[in-house]
Amino acid sequence: MADSKSIFGAGSKRINLQIFHKKAIVLVLTALLVVAPTNFFGIKASAFEASGKCGDNVYWSFDDETGTLTFTGEGDMYDYCYYDVWTNLFDSPFTESSDVKNVMIGQGITGIGSGMFYGCDCLESVTVPEGLERIGMFAFYNCESLTQIDLPDSITSIGIYAFDETGCINEPMNWENNVMYLGNHLIKARTSLAGSYTVKDATKSIAGYAFRYCGRITEITIPDSVMGIGMGAFFGCNGLTGMTVPFVGEKSDQTGETFFGIIFRWVEYDCDYDGYTYNSINVPNSLRHLTVTGGQSIGDYAFYGCDSLTEVELSYGITSIGKEAFSGCTSLESIFIPHSVTQIDADAFDSGSAVTFTCTEDSEAYEYAVQKGIGVSAYDFDAFVEQNVRSANAEVSVEEGVITLTPVDESLQISLYPSLKDLTAIAFSDLSGGAKISRNGTLYSKDRGTASFSVLGKEYTVVFDFPAQAKPIGELIRTANADVSVEDGTITLTLKDGETQINFYPSLKDGTALVFENFTGDVRTSKNGTVYTRNNGTASFTAGGVDYTVIFEGFPVEEKTVADLIRTANATVSVEGSTITLTAINALSHISLYPKTTDGDDVAFSDTNGVGFSRNGTCYAKTDATCQITVGAQTYTVIFAF
Repeated sequence: MADSKSIFGAGSKRINLQIFHKKAIVLVLTALLVVAPTNFFGIKASAFEASGKCGDNVYWSFDDETGTLTFTGEGDMYDYCYYDVWTNLFDSPFTESSDVKNVMIGQGITGIGSGMFYGCDCLESVTVPEGLERIGMFAFYNCESLTQIDLPDSITSIGIYAFDETGCINEPMNWENNVMYLGNHLIKARTSLAGSYTVKDATKSIAGYAFRYCGRITEITIPDSVMGIGMGAFFGCNGLTGMTVPFVGEKSDQTGETFFGIIFRWVEYDCDYDGYTYNSINVPNSLRHLTVTGGQSIGDYAFYGCDSLTEVELSYGITSIGKEAFSGCTSLESIFIPHSVTQIDADAFDSGSAVTFTCTEDSEAYEYAVQKGIGVSAYDFDAFVEQNVRSANAEVSVEEGVITLTPVDESLQISLYPSLKDLTAIAFSDLSGGAKISRNGTLYSKDRGTASFSVLGKEYTVVFDFPAQAKPIGELIRTANADVSVEDGTITLTLKDGETQINFYPSLKDGTALVFENFTGDVRTSKNGTVYTRNNGTASFTAGGVDYTVIFEGFPVEEKTVADLIRTANATVSVEGSTITLTAINALSHISLYPKTTDGDDVAFSDTNGVGFSRNGTCYAKTDATCQITVGAQTYTVIFAF
């Protein structure tokens, strides 16, 4: 059997399908018409084998009871050819089958072949796996019962007419502002679309012929989220004057065609087509301005013959410009070439071209322009960085490789985000002083400090230029129910009138975390780290390299006797001189005496006669007994009386 030629170009193979020359097909079809005319012109093919192979490693099986077609294996399905001789049918095993109602495509399959389900007008549901990358031309064409299909974000290529004449086109829920989406994939736009149009963020791919004959669109912007643009996506958009594209060619990873004209060309789809040309035959003459916001290179012949373009801007991140990439661009007046471009083919631009390069003096583009006699306008790379640094709460200045960030509006923190405004990634290193990196990669500081990073081949030092002390610590303390005064490393918190407790929170207002220690008096720490007290006391902490003592004061001072402080259960307390009498209440069976007083002082027991001790140190008696206790420097005799 001969290998069929893929409609995506020569070299792709499909097994078990024989290609006839058109004359031979005509003779065969004529003979068949005499023998069995009912097989053609509207009689649907409704019978096929129960299983088969439709890819080098892809297999199918059919359950005729449920009408379910199941695909297993890995890799791409075959692309099936389109015969434009009387029948106008693809030669897929399932072409125009009325038996197929459900399709299940297994994990590991990466491509749905062209013409695979052409005319399956009873097909209602399709399950597509994550990881699918390609849907071929006419894949679901004329599947009238198919109104919805969940397409994964992994898809980067959708061929022409893949969903034309399907129920999806007629389903209003799939349309948004005259544009049809399936998931995050732009499938089709109405020709009534006019003026400037921006493809919505999060869009992953644009199908072939999606904007076909949208001649009233004047400008279009495609976001960086788009990973693939189908062939002929903008065919017939003859009113375009400006475009912003995320890459040049079919795919962001440039695994497909890498010339600009591919998204404008008329797409051939017969079996004998042998590939594509890179010329600009279908690029509209109206197109003047082009911005390329992503991709890594401008490929060979990318803009060959695009003689209407007058202005091109290439993004930072592009590193090379290929052979004759701008050859024949006779109207090109200016091109912005970023510092990141380090390789330009000797024949990328025509000798004697009237174009002017905008680039930095230390760039490959500048040297190329000088050698080729091309006009050049140098720009300041530091100025570019200054305009594109993404910082919060800071003024930015850049000079000779130093970025100075100065806080504005008395801000207590500066954040420097991990990418420029054009989303060029930044990796920070060499942190010093107060500079730190958050979990999401943001560089930040609440104090003076430095860091460094490299962007597009140039090194920068970041300086956080805080004042010596942004605010006095007295203004930064977070406390409740107290007046604050600071003097020579001593912070005094005085209880306000009518309040009963002072809280001191575990961080300053600028977010500086505090670690408290050296508690005295009634000062304590809660589970969330807050220091609090209902009585006079002290604590200490260190902030900004300075040690501070905190005095909690202003609480009423009450003179209490040991009778007021003794902690006991089931007894009344009386004190006379150095004798404490505990008298049992209501004839209870025991009296407990705890090992601390109510103000927290320890109690030391001695000379115990007839008393016992529990595990937690509590002293108790069940009959008359005595012991001695020492509280502070005073020793008392305790009498247990029943």
